[in-house]
Amino acid sequence: YRCRSAIAGQKAVLTESLKILKVDETSRRHVVTGDVISPSMVMGIDHLRDPRLNKGLAFTLQERQALGIHGLQPARFKTQEEQLELCRISVERYQEDLNKYLYLTELHDRNEKLFFRLLTENIERLMPIVYTPHSRPCLSKVRSHLPEA
Repeated sequence: YRCRSAIAGQKAVLTESLKILKVDETSRRHVVTGDVISPSMVMGIDHLRDPRLNKGLAFTLQERQALGIHGLQPARFKTQEEQLELCRISVERYQEDLNKYLYLTELHDRNEKLFFRLLTENIERLMPIVYTPHSRPCLSKVRSHLPEA
């Protein structure tokens, strides 16, 4: 009986998580990207590997347990606002725009929600770093020499 109620509780948390992710329940499509999503496709570590679904440290304990990612992240829960402040500090510590660009690219590859929120809240400062057409070829060369994670 305990097992059955625990599974039912995890399904309820997962269903709530999918609502938070703005998944259209009728067509099972991601609202932003349009990709087809089924619950079996977004279980566990997939949430951490997919930058569209990754919330960083903002996964609650219940979400971590339901998704099977409990123990794969630091125990500390941080809201998106707390993570955003850390990202702001991290970007500002770099003097060179190239280093800022590389940091922002890594953030985008890790957590799209956080990246776009940081960009929109600091658009005047960060947009010239993220989008500079004449420096794109140079940055592509630099990025091609970086090790893959």
